[in-house]
Order: sequence, then C-alpha cells, then structure tokens
Amino acid sequence: MNKTKAFQNILTNYQQKEKSIVQQLYFQYDPHGTTIGTFRENVWKKLFESVVPKKFVVERSIFIVDSEGDVSNEVDLAIIDQMYTPYIFQQDQLKFVPIEAVSAAIECKSTSATKEGLEDWANSITDLQMSHEGIARMHTHIVPGAGAAPTQTALRPILIYCHLDGAVSGSVREYFDMEIHASEKPKEKLHVRMNTDRRTLDDYYRALNHGGSRRERDHASGVEERMVEDLSVNYGGEEVSILSLNLKLNQLLMLINNPPLFPHYAYAQMFNGLEG
Repeated sequence: MNKTKAFQNILTNYQQKEKSIVQQLYFQYDPHGTTIGTFRENVWKKLFESVVPKKFVVERSIFIVDSEGDVSNEVDLAIIDQMYTPYIFQQDQLKFVPIEAVSAAIECKSTSATKEGLEDWANSITDLQMSHEGIARMHTHIVPGAGAAPTQTALRPILIYCHLDGAVSGSVREYFDMEIHASEKPKEKLHVRMNTDRRTLDDYYRALNHGGSRRERDHASGVEERMVEDLSVNYGGEEVSILSLNLKLNQLLMLINNPPLFPHYAYAQMFNGLEG
C-alpha cells in the first residue's frame, strides 16, 4: 500500500470515529436521564481508553483523597496510574483513590452545569495536597521519604471538562487544562480546546508540577517555545480531533509521568489520628 494513502486512511478513520462518538453522545432514549447519563459517561470513558497507554486505567465515579484527610467532589472519570499506588478503599462501585495515583480528572456534563459548580469541582481537586513521605528502594539505596529529593513535588491531575451543546463552556475554561466540546450542529464534531492562560508546554509543566515554587520557576524547562496548539492535526480543512486529543493529552501526561512515591506512613498517620 502507498505510504501516503495509508496515513490518509488513518485520518479518514479518525474522522469517521469522531462522528460516531458524537452521535452516541447525543443519543436520546431514557426520559428520566439516569440511564442515558451513564451511557454518555461510558462513551467518554471509551474515548479516553482508546488514546491513553495501557499503563493507565480509566475509572468511573471516584473520590480523590490526600493524606491530610481531605476528599474531592465526586469525579466522573479519572485516568489513574495503578502501577505504584494502592487504592485507599474500593468496594464494588465505591472507590477512594489517593491523589498520588491520579493523572487526570474528568468532569462530564450535558446541559446542567453552572460556572460556580464547575469552579467548586476543580477547586476540590487542586486543594488536595501530595505528601513527600514516600519511601522506596532505588537502584543503589533507599530513598528515606521527606529527607531526600522527591521524584515529584506538588503534583496535581490534569483537569478536563467534557460537555455537550448547552453546557457551560468558554468562561469556565480557566478552571480546566483541557475542554472537549461535543457539538451536534452544524456538523458532528469534537472540539478540543486548551486553557486560555496556558499556551506552551512550559506553562503546563509549571501548572502541573512543583506547585509553582520559586525554586522551579528559576530553572528553565527547555520547552518554553513548544506551543501546545502545534500538536493539533488537520486534514481536509478541519481538525482531526481525536488524533489531536491523543497527541495533546499524552504529551501532558508525559510532563507528570514520573510517578510520586506513595507515602504509606502519611496515610497511616492520618487514619490513626481519627477519633473513634
């Protein structure tokens, strides 16, 4: 097969898949909304599962916790690195997941969102604190928790807002790193938009890592000129949105891909400090 034709076929397939996903998201059946809401979340879940590496899992309906005893609002979907971090609690559909394991938190809305509600949801996640008390054996020695240089500091998840026509957008993009708008008209499209205040990989690196500390700001990251929008792919006069999402999201995941050491002692101390 001609190489150019093969890649053109890949782009065409992405466009067909995008249209199918939007059609599923706008499918109407249950007048009470509960069943169709779950169906839509599963459509979004399958989309993310199709683009992230297999080291990640995409979980539905979780609560994110930290070792200070704080708990986030419910998270519709979360991209979780399960390789190094245990769940704090899991019973059937109820899951409490440590902040150290969560690489992305995703809010899915149809038409019922408010700006205040979305801001509160985002703040409930960004207010969580990651501990530096993790202990692990490295190649030649033991890393003794807070006494050593951490592999990650002040990590926070990538925040993503997925929604249909009519849900709040635009003005709330400041609370999220990425917005995915499934638009039914004039044509079935997924619009992938980034935070209006962050344009380069350096902007995202500093937003997602180290808590914006002065020490890290003084060090050049080397990606100050790498524009995130340069990862958009266009074909036939329009964006190939799922491929753009694939490249943008996975590049952001690689900015936080060095997992923090799970702070077992910090969580034990938190639980032991609770009154009976």
